[in-house]
Amino acid sequence: FTLGFFAGISIETSHVTIDLNGHTIRMHEIYYLQQRFFAIIELGNKQFEAKQGPVDFGREDLVIADIHIKNGVLGLSSHHGIHGNDASG
Repeated sequence: FTLGFFAGISIETSHVTIDLNGHTIRMHEIYYLQQRFFAIIELGNKQFEAKQGPVDFGREDLVIADIHIKNGVLGLSSHHGIHGNDASG
């Protein structure tokens, strides 16, 4: 966790549905000020593609597909609501 906790939820496999059931996921205001690089939902296991970013996050890029997020709100985030490298619908 070189950049701290970079995501609220990290999805690291395909064919996932997250039903928020009318709820909101958001950063707390204090954490928002402390952690400036954050995604509420990260599609994959790291923030950057292989050989990119401020440090080496590993060489294996996960390719994530068929993710559904429904019935809720993605609120306050310092960087992304949903972030993924090479993710597809």
